[in-house]
Amino acid sequence: MKKYLIGFVIIVVIVLGLKVYKNLQETTKYEPYSPPEEIVYTEAPYPNSLGFDLMKVPAGPFRFGQFNKKEVLDYDYGIMRNLVTNEQFLKFINDALVKNYVMVKDTGLVLTDKNWLKIYTLNGKGRIKYNNGKFSIEKGYENHPVVEVTCKGAEVFAEYYGMRLPTEKEWEKAARGNTGNTYPWDNEIDGSYANYLKSTDFRKPGTTPVGYYNGSTYEIGEDVGKSFMLQTKDAKSPLGCYDMCGNAYDWVVVGKNMQGTTIYGLKGGGWNFTLKFNHHKAWYTWKPSLPKTTTSPSWGFRCVLQNKQDLPKD
Repeated sequence: MKKYLIGFVIIVVIVLGLKVYKNLQETTKYEPYSPPEEIVYTEAPYPNSLGFDLMKVPAGPFRFGQFNKKEVLDYDYGIMRNLVTNEQFLKFINDALVKNYVMVKDTGLVLTDKNWLKIYTLNGKGRIKYNNGKFSIEKGYENHPVVEVTCKGAEVFAEYYGMRLPTEKEWEKAARGNTGNTYPWDNEIDGSYANYLKSTDFRKPGTTPVGYYNGSTYEIGEDVGKSFMLQTKDAKSPLGCYDMCGNAYDWVVVGKNMQGTTIYGLKGGGWNFTLKFNHHKAWYTWKPSLPKTTTSPSWGFRCVLQNKQDLPKD
């Protein structure tokens, strides 16, 4: 009798489970992907007096997320063509140090007015070093993306120059426009398009100069005792941005939680992840549950700017 009762309970659980699954399928409906409207995005500079190379992202529709949901941003904005470089970040910290905005504390660079919040990990795997009271960049890495920057560090750099971090949607629109493509260029990827782990056997893993994958040919392999000519593809986004796949992740703002605290994410993938994961796909946002002081040798950022006339209209 006990065996029959157990069997009956199992059958009931299975039937109920199937009903719940069916209901979930019926209620979780994604907008089916359809070919996007004929919108031709053109590369155009976004006017600014900051000295940064910004590309204009015009107001209008774009495709967002894994299922290519149609979204609209009703304002123009500018986004940096390239990731922030070591050279650019070094200028910022030197200026900020003189103004007593930041200081060196233990193994980090911290903000003096915000509870010593760390913005950069010094003498770690980043290429900006601090020795004998001076900052310097490891030779040959001046034009590589700055890494080992915290989300707050990226934010204060942007604010210092009158900019801000991109939102998740702003970044994705700049990365693939209205195409619905998996990557900024199309739906295929190999080692001629981007810098990711095992993208080539002829170079030690690490960052490459910003905008490296631009159609140029490079002789590589010296650091591994080989010689190889790498012919890159021009792997820019529809709006002219580079390194929106691979090299270094981009910090983005995802939103706020119930307590009003900003939630940050990372997009674009980095040099130290393989393609087995979704990290390099334009629609994917990685939201690591880590302290805001966490840094990584593959986490970088770029900034956005909105001129006053391009703010959303009421």
